[in-house]
Amino acid sequence: MRTSNQQNMFSLIEKKHPAQTTKEFCAANGISEANYYYWLKKFKQSTGEKHPQFLPVQLAPADRLVIATIQLPGGSLISVYDLQVLSFMQPYL
Repeated sequence: MRTSNQQNMFSLIEKKHPAQTTKEFCAANGISEANYYYWLKKFKQSTGEKHPQFLPVQLAPADRLVIATIQLPGGSLISVYDLQVLSFMQPYL
């Protein structure tokens, strides 16, 4: 069962706009960043929200042709074998 204070903080956390920095949000709402992160953690635990540290990688069969290769700043290469994947990634490149 949620307390009134917990419900108020959860409601406040839900109002944060993704484009707004945490610092701006906390200043606008009169809370410390430490308090914000405390309640954000509690909120995520209560909703069961989980963010994996790593995403699964699918390897293409060896007989498929590479349609694009992306080199990251650190030197890693990403090979793309599917036009649909490339069209999805294109706005981010």
